[in-house]
Amino acid sequence: MNGRSMRRAAAIAASAALAVGATAQAPARQPEDRRIEVVQVVAPLGEPDATLGGQETKAASQAAARGVALSEFLRRNLASVFVNEAQGNPLQPDLQYRGFVASPLLGLPQGLAVYQDGARVNEPFGDTVHWALLPESAIAAAALLPASNPLFGLNALGGALALRTKDGFRHPGARAALSAGSFGRRNAALQGGGARENLAGYGALSALREDGWRDFSPSALARAFGKASWRGANASLDASGAFADADLIGNGAS
Repeated sequence: MNGRSMRRAAAIAASAALAVGATAQAPARQPEDRRIEVVQVVAPLGEPDATLGGQETKAASQAAARGVALSEFLRRNLASVFVNEAQGNPLQPDLQYRGFVASPLLGLPQGLAVYQDGARVNEPFGDTVHWALLPESAIAAAALLPASNPLFGLNALGGALALRTKDGFRHPGARAALSAGSFGRRNAALQGGGARENLAGYGALSALREDGWRDFSPSALARAFGKASWRGANASLDASGAFADADLIGNGAS
């Protein structure tokens, strides 16, 4: 081996030694901090943004007291909303909005997220909506927010329907209503609320019976709703509970 080759071999050996030393002195890489944040999805309960085509309607409870179903009230007061009763029962409607449906029937293009006081009421399986279980007489306002928005959660391509219930602060006093209609329909509703200092309570009871416009198609529905509220200087708290017992029969054509 000549002198040039020896100098080249010595240079390569020195470079390798330096590389090994640098690798040994380099600090070990820390594992990446992968944090998962869980965010609860709630519907905005403020005024809908008119620039996005949002709509809001009130006095839903007055319509319910007159025997008008919530879906029918929304059809009359909100644009682009249609209702059909393919299930053969007026308490099991299909609410359609711009090609998307909120219905108790599986297999339809469900794409509307329905919220009650910020909590989603779509069923976990199929995102169906059982309109008969919602406390119609206790609903103070309804806001329809169109277009797909990640804030509304999964399967909300058609938008979101936000329902706001009453409380004892804004709806004091007692009310009772009785109504009757065709095909043996009888409807009764009782509600009341009150407040004392920073505490308030509200409750609503309703019952409906009808024979149905087809033979052997009776329906019976009983609902109860209660809400307790607290208001502080910088915070507020609402706790509500609902109960419904429905026996709905819709004999369709075959």
